[in-house]
Amino acid sequence: MNVLIHDASNQGATRLALHPQWVEADGVATLVNVSYQGTNLLVSFHVKEPQLRRMCTHHNDAVWTDSCVEVFLKRPDQAEYVNFEFSAAGFCHVARGTGRSGRQSYPDAGLASVPLQVRILENTLTQSRWDLSVTLDLSRFGLVEEGGSLKGKILFGNFYKCGDGLEKPHYLSYAPIDTDQPDFHRPEAFVPFQFV
Repeated sequence: MNVLIHDASNQGATRLALHPQWVEADGVATLVNVSYQGTNLLVSFHVKEPQLRRMCTHHNDAVWTDSCVEVFLKRPDQAEYVNFEFSAAGFCHVARGTGRSGRQSYPDAGLASVPLQVRILENTLTQSRWDLSVTLDLSRFGLVEEGGSLKGKILFGNFYKCGDGLEKPHYLSYAPIDTDQPDFHRPEAFVPFQFV
């Protein structure tokens, strides 16, 4: 299940669809466009869901309780992975560690400089549509060498959509996760992302 990610200046983005996990996700659809440029990972999420929740007001808040999209990434030679989680309110939570517990969050001040844009396209009582675009300089987070390039590299990871605080919580992922309960912190479910 290799995912080929292309240089944005050459071939454009790879488009991936996320799929429901653990519970039904009626009315929820999420597409991810991903490409790279140098050490930057360019990610755009396109989300449709029945309820839009935007309660978080700071970086490193519990963004997963809002309408939320996520990218988890790790280097093949390291046990630690980095979780990038983004609320539809435009705030992010980023941490590093080897599993769900004992994670070390990145400082709020550094997260404020991450280029992140949210566009609310529709928000009614029955449906919302929103886009989130982010540029992640992976060298800042230890996922690629500073001054290098992602070209020719392989990282392992997964893409997610959730909303733990919604009236009807849902969980979507690109690669399937084989657990009884919702848990995105499963590096064994990560798939190879090959930068070509």
